[in-house]
Amino acid sequence: MEKVVVMLDFSLLNHLYTWTREQVVQDIVQTMKTKGSCVVNFLYFANGAKQRLFEWTPEEGQKKYADALLESDFLLADGIALQLFCKWFVGRYPPNLNGTDLNPYLFDCLVKEYNVSVYLYQCYDPPKGKTVAFLQKGIEVLENRFPWLRVVRADQCLFREKGNNFDWTWLKETVQRDTAAIKLFFNCTWTPFQEIWTHDHEQQLRACGFLIINAGGTIDYLTWYEQRAPQ
Repeated sequence: MEKVVVMLDFSLLNHLYTWTREQVVQDIVQTMKTKGSCVVNFLYFANGAKQRLFEWTPEEGQKKYADALLESDFLLADGIALQLFCKWFVGRYPPNLNGTDLNPYLFDCLVKEYNVSVYLYQCYDPPKGKTVAFLQKGIEVLENRFPWLRVVRADQCLFREKGNNFDWTWLKETVQRDTAAIKLFFNCTWTPFQEIWTHDHEQQLRACGFLIINAGGTIDYLTWYEQRAPQ
């Protein structure tokens, strides 16, 4: 029988944040103060496996995704599967800082001390039952659940055309009028597009002074478009 050797790249796993959710909020705020901007990404095991992030691979698309994760300010372990994978292969057990739970906690912490504005960017996909109406649902959920949080702008794009017509002129003009202490760019355009798009436009987003969170399905869960897994 032919022996098959699989080479694994653990650089991403070693880049994962290793402290508690209370500490990561403090560290994110400190990064905003010292750098003026911050990029937060999540690594979900299924996405990593699907994109072959744990293999040595020359494919350009996978490399761009891996680079986007590695070069973010914070890379957080999303889910129990990734925790176990890390424990088995690199001997570490990072905290489960999945975005569906962490992001609402982060909002609660931020709005207690800061004036926070939100720039929401997401996709819709009618064939999958996600219509344009989910943008308004997302706004209502955020503003009702976090009363001191302002959604300054919410925009969305058709899934198959995502990122093509983003209005950078509008963004720059709006940010110049925004006096919030923390400006949150909440990118919910799904993995791996959201991470690569943010990385490609990182200079423009950082110039706006954003706390950039590539949040995946957070809004989908908050609006019940997606269902949480059984506990």
